[in-house]
Amino acid sequence: MEEIDEGKTQLLGKYGPNANVWSLFLFGYLFIGSLGMFAAVLAISQWFIGSSPWGFWLLGGAMLGFLILFGAAHAGQKLGAKQIELLHKTYESGINESVEIH
Repeated sequence: MEEIDEGKTQLLGKYGPNANVWSLFLFGYLFIGSLGMFAAVLAISQWFIGSSPWGFWLLGGAMLGFLILFGAAHAGQKLGAKQIELLHKTYESGINESVEIH
């Protein structure tokens, strides 16, 4: 909150997750993506040289990890939707105006 004129206050903010939660998901995707790329290169290399391509198992594990992380992110968004709605309604009632969320 910042006073901009006599009797007027400007309120700035954003709705979003805690930076620690955001960073956890960012690094999770980075780790799983790196593991998946490594596994894909390993598996294709093993396949081309005629060896047993066990790297595909790692690739499958990375894909499963991605799906789990993706599902957790969407579940968290769904759990937080009511809180965001309540926060926005509280903000609107405080300024006595309807504000569109972008």
